[in-house]
Amino acid sequence: MKLWFKLFLSSVLIVITAVNVTMTWMLSSNYSAMLTNERENAAVHHEYLCTLIKDAVAYERLSTDAFMVSEDEIAGIAEKNIYGSAP
Repeated sequence: MKLWFKLFLSSVLIVITAVNVTMTWMLSSNYSAMLTNERENAAVHHEYLCTLIKDAVAYERLSTDAFMVSEDEIAGIAEKNIYGSAP
């Protein structure tokens, strides 16, 4: 093989290796960022649902002048507020 061909092949291999390493690093960091973002979104959504249910139960207690609300009533309130309608 001639020298120019050896230099060309080695340059191509170096460039391909550099591109692959860079692409792998970028995909990995992007995946980590997206995973963190989804976890934060899930936590915020969970907190919102907890607050929604807590407020709905408090409203039910105040509107019926009940000191306690049964577990079945809480489940019904939660289902009505989360899914939009009771079963």
